[in-house]
Amino acid sequence: MIDLEKAARFPTADSDWKRKVLIGGLLNIVPIINFLAIGYAYVVFRKALERGSIDLPEWEDWAKLFLQGLMLFVIALIYNIASLILFLIHPMIGLLAAIAVALVFPAAMAQYAVKENFADAFQLKLIWDRIQQNKSDYILAWLIMVGVLIVLMIIGMIPVLGWIISSIVAFYVYLSFAFVFGEICSRSNILDRPSSEQPDTENTK
Repeated sequence: MIDLEKAARFPTADSDWKRKVLIGGLLNIVPIINFLAIGYAYVVFRKALERGSIDLPEWEDWAKLFLQGLMLFVIALIYNIASLILFLIHPMIGLLAAIAVALVFPAAMAQYAVKENFADAFQLKLIWDRIQQNKSDYILAWLIMVGVLIVLMIIGMIPVLGWIISSIVAFYVYLSFAFVFGEICSRSNILDRPSSEQPDTENTK
């Protein structure tokens, strides 16, 4: 069972969390630049997936953070192009496809994080299996995340300050749900950890 209180408070466990979250929140305001914020949240996600130390990382290696954020954006874009095409064929089908894309994306991100191989993000059978193995917690976390993001979208409609406030708070939300989904996906018995975490098959024969 997911611990929502722990997830909500996760970023604050770091002694320097205010500075780190503020940096990410400010970066998240500006399109393209916000790839840095996405890349940072991905680092948190991958640490949770590896069941490693989950302290907030330091803001460093900015080029790598940007590229990681860009990669996730491209993966999301490809998924959404498919739903857009379906929307042009029939709006209702396109809407359902968009919901499906949003549902599978955290698991797709986990599948990609195994080896950081671009093609792995589209292994739909393994992605679906990953969701099925933890479907109660996964779907609950997803529904809560969607609800929170909808509230932030509404706040973002407030002229000027709304966008700034929602972008900063959204970064905090990214970190909390990166932790949650990383932890949920780490329970899967699919080969979902980096090679250093995989069982030594030579010694287990």
